[in-house]
Amino acid sequence: MPVVLPSYFVALGLDDRATEGDVKAAYAARLKRLDRARDPQGFQALRGHYEAAIAHLREGRGFHEIEIQDGDPTDDDAPEEAPDEASDEAPGHAPSDVPDEAPASAPSPSPSPAPSPAPSPAPAPAPAAPADPRPRPPPQPDLEVDPERVAGVAYEDFLAAFWRVDARALAAAVGLLRNALASPALASLAVREAFERRVVGALLSRSLRRRSGLLLFAAIEAFRWSERQPLLPAGGDEAGLHRWIDAALLLDERTRTIWLWLAEEPRPALIDAVPLHREFDWNSAVREICCQPGELGRWHALAVGEPAAPAPREAPPPRLGDPPPPSRTTWREWLQWLRSPAFLLLIAPLLTAGLVMSLLWMRGEDPNAPKPLSCADRFAAASQAHWKALSIGQVELLNRCAHEAPPPKCQDREHLKRLTRLAVVIVSSRDGGSADMTYFFGKDEVVLDPEDGLLVATRGEPCDRAAWELYRQGGWLRMGHGPTAEAIVRRAAVCSQMAGPTRGDAAPSMLSLASEWSADDWAFKLLSRTDAWQVATHPNGLAGLPPAPIKLDSLVTTDPKLTEARVESWEDKAPACVAGGR
Repeated sequence: MPVVLPSYFVALGLDDRATEGDVKAAYAARLKRLDRARDPQGFQALRGHYEAAIAHLREGRGFHEIEIQDGDPTDDDAPEEAPDEASDEAPGHAPSDVPDEAPASAPSPSPSPAPSPAPSPAPAPAPAAPADPRPRPPPQPDLEVDPERVAGVAYEDFLAAFWRVDARALAAAVGLLRNALASPALASLAVREAFERRVVGALLSRSLRRRSGLLLFAAIEAFRWSERQPLLPAGGDEAGLHRWIDAALLLDERTRTIWLWLAEEPRPALIDAVPLHREFDWNSAVREICCQPGELGRWHALAVGEPAAPAPREAPPPRLGDPPPPSRTTWREWLQWLRSPAFLLLIAPLLTAGLVMSLLWMRGEDPNAPKPLSCADRFAAASQAHWKALSIGQVELLNRCAHEAPPPKCQDREHLKRLTRLAVVIVSSRDGGSADMTYFFGKDEVVLDPEDGLLVATRGEPCDRAAWELYRQGGWLRMGHGPTAEAIVRRAAVCSQMAGPTRGDAAPSMLSLASEWSADDWAFKLLSRTDAWQVATHPNGLAGLPPAPIKLDSLVTTDPKLTEARVESWEDKAPACVAGGR
């Protein structure tokens, strides 16, 4: 029996047997042909038809059937009646099959009476409409949609396509994420929010490893995190996520491409393909999510031309279907190799070296050879030097010794705690990251509490690598000591001026670091506008010069680590200290 289809079914091209899958397929097909930006009203209308059709099927409303009487024409009879009506109007055509209705409508053309024809049989009743071969499914109950389950399925589909794109194809990754957000599965607001939380959770857990940076850059574009706050899962690190987003928004397209290259494993064959430049900031916060731990230092070594140690490789676990590993060498093969001349040629140098070392050992050890210092000797040496001019590396060794046996004197413990806090402030990254996530290369050359009254200084040449790394680190601005900051800024100003192109008579160590000192990075842009920099670069006086726009004292702050009453981890199990002098 015919039914009346609603307008939203007709708009989607559906019939009365359509299911939810048919509705979604029709909606997706029309959505691909529709431009939302040029036709927003058309998109709203299409969206309304889709939601109405889904609600119609889930509520089991059914359709209105049309009851046809015996004399009423049906859709099946309409094509057969049309040529009969045309034949009545056309001359010379065969008469209609229904003779008892034709005399009632037209007069007889013959003037003479004709014999009455034999009565015709009654017309057969119209055949009944064939039954629907496919039974109509019963109305489905209104099932509650679980946003987390739907978002999980959509996220897995997105990941399957995400792993197939190139690791540096940012535009393709953004397109995949936008297509996922535009799919009918994420039409509900609750499902979209659950999907976004899954993406944020993957970023915070770094579960995608080397592709975490690519997902971060794509998510910033697709979710428009520059205009709105991201949705975090329960217990997510909001401060860390915002630090990555803020750092990523400061990068241009070229710098983002560099960080996507640095997400790869450091190899000398790739360093020429990375579009590095002098202004590249190695200490950007995105390094925490783009690079694997310990790999950025190896990339930096490759960039400056130093050999980088290869990363240890772990054998991947065997997967189902992999061929068996090759068989090991049998003991018979080992015996044959031990009897071969190759083994004798290999073992002869080892035997010779062992014999020589045995003779040297029998003669006794060298009395002039330096012996490793014990923890007690290290504390005694530091106390004898009045805890002055100790490098950051020495302070770290003393701090490890304190976990085994802290110094017995109370005053030595206070000196150690103070130097440990100064070292933590210096080593900490300038953007707020923890100390173990930074890359500080001058721990043995940077000394704390030198003899000149400053809090931090460097050994060696004034413009060597240790001085440049300390200047770039910026931790000395958070030590609350103006003379220390002024001394470092003045030295940096002189080194940057000497690194200019007109200095051809500079030292060889200065020439190797000329590009670093002359880099137009954040430290140069900020510190070159201070009064201390202006005084250092104009030794003949500041007459006729405008005042510096920034006072260096306004940049000096005190880190809370230097003022808080903090108990070190080794103090809990340490015995009571002994009061005494130096």
